Formats: sequence, structure tokens, C-alpha cells
Amino acid sequence: SFTFRLMVASGIPSSRLAAEKLPFWTTRSRIDIASNWSTILPFHENRLPNPAGLSLPMKWAYLRPADGPAGWHRMRDPTMPYGFLDIAATLSVRAAQAAMGSDQALSAQGRDRAFDRFTAREAVFIAERDSFYMATVSETGWPYVQHRGGPRGFLKVLDETTLAFADYRGNHQYISVGNLSAGDRAALILLDYPRRARLKIYARAELVSLDADPVLAELTADPGYRARPERIIKLHLQAFDWNCSQHIRPRFTEQEIADAIQPLRERLAALEAENAALQARLAVAEKH
Repeated sequence: SFTFRLMVASGIPSSRLAAEKLPFWTTRSRIDIASNWSTILPFHENRLPNPAGLSLPMKWAYLRPADGPAGWHRMRDPTMPYGFLDIAATLSVRAAQAAMGSDQALSAQGRDRAFDRFTAREAVFIAERDSFYMATVSETGWPYVQHRGGPRGFLKVLDETTLAFADYRGNHQYISVGNLSAGDRAALILLDYPRRARLKIYARAELVSLDADPVLAELTADPGYRARPERIIKLHLQAFDWNCSQHIRPRFTEQEIADAIQPLRERLAALEAENAALQARLAVAEKH
């Protein structure tokens, strides 16, 4: 990443802002660089009128190319991170939030939520899951959401920024693999239905052949699971966030139900044994 200083109307530089692959020095609303990127919107009192006519309550600046790639490119103040929304909250998302009146509420929650490193909490949560949902996008722009399942803990936490799992043979459509070959962006949702908890993850995916990294292949293997891995999918964390529990209906696996009712089974067995003993004693007493 490169950095730049944005000069506001008063001529006093703002905080240093992070920009993706855009090195330049700018004053007021003009940018003079060889790549023909121009037109930067003014930055005023932390509230920036954006191209959609909204008033954004966060420290954003938007850069529009005079020539080259279409669309607005935004830069943020890295001192107030909210990693997941920094990726998810595009202009259209901000417009929807403003239209529904949620933009001020989100701003009031604070932005010190970088969430770019897994902690012990996330590691334990991920290790307990036996499934998740993964979204990818094709070259035509169509999203594809796939359910991934396996033994509990098949999604491995390699370190605080990396996940990996063995990609087992499925229905031979290879839609996710094909999408990730064209673009490495992926989004995951992991759910704990009994506790009504949800973890969202943005990641960049890397397809790794089994023979390219035997150590990783062994690490992601699940002994006893009768499925054939074809490759490894390695996920490099970009941001994560925890969702609210609203609308998550509790569901339980067979094993979770079996574990929950095990004390009842044991109590029932004890009562049946006690009843059998009492019946035996009663039969002996009746003979006499």
C-alpha cells in the first residue's frame, strides 16, 4: 500500500490515509499524477458528501479515475478500523444504510473493530464446527454459495491469519474451484446453531495441490473420514466479524442430541434396574 496526504479546504493536511496502489500527493480537490487519476472529493469535518449525494459520518475520501478502471475507489483513515465493513460497505451499501436510517447507528457503535487476527475465541469456535458456507464469484459476476461439511474441526486454524481445509471429491462440478482460479476472493459464514452464534469471514483463497505441500496435506487430513481429498484450500484472512443471533433458529445434530439426553438414558436405566430389583423382592415376599 501507498500513502498520501489529503489537503482540506483550510490547507491543513488531514491524517495519513491508506490507499491501495495509488501513490500521489494531492492538494484540495486535484490530483496530478501520470496515471490520469483525477477528481478527489473534498474532505470536510469528517463528513464527506459522496457521489451518491450522501453525507458519510466516517473518515472516507473517494477517488474517481478520469481514464482507466471505472468506479470510485475509497481510502480510509487507518486509525479507526472496522475491517469487515471497510470491505463490505460499498457506496451502494452506504446508500442503503442511509435510506434505512442505520448509518448513524453503525457509526455510533465505534470503529475500533479491526478484526484482522483470529483470537482464541475464534480458534475454538472454528475448531468446533463441522460445516460452513463459502461464497465465491464467477467471471460473469454471479455469486455461488456452497455448503462445506466434514468431521468436526475439518477447517483448520493454521495461525492467527490463516485457515485451511482439505477439498474432498464431491459432485465433480468444481464451481468453487473454478471461481477461485479466476478470482481469489471468498466469504465464509460459520454457524453454531445451538448457541445461535455466527462468524463471518472475508478471505483470499489459495488452491494448493496435495504434493506441493505434504506437511499441510497431513495437517489438514482427517483420519477416519472416508473421503478422498483432491487439493487443499488455504484461506488468508482479510477481516471477520461476529453477527447477532437474531433469526438463527436452534438446530441440533444427532450427536448433540445424544449427548444432551445421555443423562436421561442413564437415569432411566437406573430406574429400570431399581424397578426390576423391587419386583424381584416382591415376588420372593409373595411366595412366603
